This record gives sequence, structure tokens and C-alpha cells, in this order.
Amino acid sequence: MAVKHRTPNRKIRQLLKQAGITVTQFAFDLGITIARASTIANGYVIPADSGTRASIASYFETTEADLWPNLKGVE
Repeated sequence: MAVKHRTPNRKIRQLLKQAGITVTQFAFDLGITIARASTIANGYVIPADSGTRASIASYFETTEADLWPNLKGVE
């Protein structure tokens, strides 16, 4: 039986590239590990903590709903 995986959301990676910001700098600015920042930027995980999601949205001057449109309960 094949396992269906969701397609990673590359929105954060695109925003980093447009701004010329490295994942390392992104991690440092948010106070998270580089490994965690990489998995978030590559769209493999969505932070469970609403505070982290809000910090990331603020970092890019956008909304959580714009970054994670399929996440329920996000405005």
C-alpha cells in the first residue's frame, strides 16, 4: 500500500530567496535551530506553536494564513 505524502509548501523558502536571507540567518533571527528553520523553510513541517507561526509571519510582514493557507483556525 502506497503512502500519500502532502506536497511541501515552499512559500517560506521563496520569501527567503526573494529577500536574500539564508536559512542560517532566518534561524538566528527567530532564535531556532538551523535544522528546525530548514524543515520549516522547505515546507516539511508547520510549527505547532502559534507563537512561532506568528513570529515567522511577522518576520515576513505577512499573515499566518498567507504562509499556511491549509491550516485550519489561522487568520
